Formats: sequence, structure tokens, C-alpha cells
Amino acid sequence: MWKSDYGESAVAQELAPRNPSYGVWVDDPGGFSTYRITPLHHSFHQHPLFQIPALVQLGKELAPFEQCRFMRPGLTPASVIAHDSRHPDGRSIDEFFERLEEPGSSVALYNIEVIPRYQALLDAVVDSMREKVEAEQPDVFRVNGFVFISAPPSVTPFHIDRENNFWLQLHGHKILNV
Repeated sequence: MWKSDYGESAVAQELAPRNPSYGVWVDDPGGFSTYRITPLHHSFHQHPLFQIPALVQLGKELAPFEQCRFMRPGLTPASVIAHDSRHPDGRSIDEFFERLEEPGSSVALYNIEVIPRYQALLDAVVDSMREKVEAEQPDVFRVNGFVFISAPPSVTPFHIDRENNFWLQLHGHKILNV
């Protein structure tokens, strides 16, 4: 299991979510359903672990396990989706983050839950909506987290996710077609 491969410093453990002011909510709690798209609001964009310096550190921790997946620039919605664990021009994760703001830069950090402080953060995200979700779909299990970091004009090609998703925009703007 990967969790044992990651060292957790005291500072990193202190950043784990303990603040109950972080949460996810809906405007109309009575209208929430897991069977349709429902706009959500959240305050997790303010969490220290979702700030760029912390996400850069997360990327560096995940890179040795090939959990950083790069998208090549110039993709369209009709492109074949291919997430490669190596950057298209061979740059390292450090070099990627140094040039993050270049147009079309895009990386997905997969399975962030393997880092204990991010597992705790994902648990906090899910726990803030658990009652609403489990009213229709009991027993939330296997919570995975993916963080997408990209600079315009990045595009994720059409694909189908076969699991339930919470999409939480942390910084910037994104157009999401469903």
C-alpha cells in the first residue's frame, strides 16, 4: 500500500483538515439528488492543502509513483484522451510546475488519497455532504481524489466517468459540459 511509502512531517499533519468551517453545500438542500446534476458551493478552495504551493508539493510526492498524468497541449473535445505519466516534452514535475502558466500546461494528480493528509481532506469533503448523498445512496465507499491543474486554453477530451463525482473548482474558471 502506498500510504506506508510516504513520510508525513509534523507540519504536513498539522495541515490536515480539522476546521469545521470548510464544507460543501447546495442552495436548495431539499432539491439535492445524486441522480442529477446539482450545483454545489464550497469553501475548500481556502484550505491550505488546496493552495498552489501545497499542490506542487503533492505533485512531487506523487511523481515517483507515476500518479501525475500530463495532457499534451492542443487537445480538443474530440481528441483521444491519453494521460501520460511523462510530460510530452520530457520535463520533470519540477520543470512542469516552474512553467505552469504556459498556455496549455496541464497535469492531473491521481489518487491523492494515498497521501494521508489528503485522505483526511477528502474525508472532510465527503463528510460535509455525506448525509445528503447517503439519503439516496447509502454507504459511501472508496473515496478517490484527483486534482487537475491547467493553464488556458487546456481542454480535457470527451470521456465518461463511471463513478459519482463531486467537481469542486478551486481556483480560476472552467467550462464543464455534461
